Amino acid sequence: DYAIHMLDLQGHVSTWNEGARRLWGYTSEEIMGSDFSVFFTPEDLASRMPDRSLRIAESKGRYASEGWRLAKGRKMFWAETVISPIRDAKGVHTGFARITRDLTEKKKAEDALRETQLRLQIAQDIARISTWTWDPKLDQVEVTDNWRKNLGELPERQKMSFDQWVESIHPNDRSRVQDTVRSGMTSGTPYQVTFRTMRADSTECHMRAWGQPYVDSAGRVIKITGVTQDITDQVLAGKAMADAKPRREA
Repeated sequence: DYAIHMLDLQGHVSTWNEGARRLWGYTSEEIMGSDFSVFFTPEDLASRMPDRSLRIAESKGRYASEGWRLAKGRKMFWAETVISPIRDAKGVHTGFARITRDLTEKKKAEDALRETQLRLQIAQDIARISTWTWDPKLDQVEVTDNWRKNLGELPERQKMSFDQWVESIHPNDRSRVQDTVRSGMTSGTPYQVTFRTMRADSTECHMRAWGQPYVDSAGRVIKITGVTQDITDQVLAGKAMADAKPRREA
């Protein structure tokens, strides 16, 4: 939804139309001649945003912003606003044109997506899960920060070649992991594999990875996406229970 209206040099509403009425809720009789600061929140008024926006529009030729605005009845909506100076045939500045677009639904969708991503990140942190994607054509493996965190490293590099990724695997497990990945590449079917890596502090880390190949219309694998989980605590707990069993039986 768009609304276009004009302001005089002092920021008073000088024109109003049906689109503006639908967006802002005011009739022409209610709003004509009013200072356009009526559309701003108390926080924006305190920072003198209405005056500042007109000054910037006049000096720069355009002012654009996004933020909460107030319609009639103090109803808030997320608005994208562009203000441009109006000049007559002689170049004399006579007022401003103000275009407003209601982006509330877009804002809600973006906020919901960020919240979902945050919840997913929290869940992955707790479960010590990282996600990754391998593009065989580019020979590029892209991992999330949690891959480095699980290895006790700073997440400085998120992209690497497949061989570089393999180098992070324990030497005794590399060939088995490579064979499993190649089998998934050849068959285009999901796979699961466990392996060891070495953390930055030289302690052994146990991982379980799930891979899902994606194929094109010709049946060629174009990428593999998957997750890797740090299962070190589970493995160590299992070993501890196994070691304690003979002692209990004795």
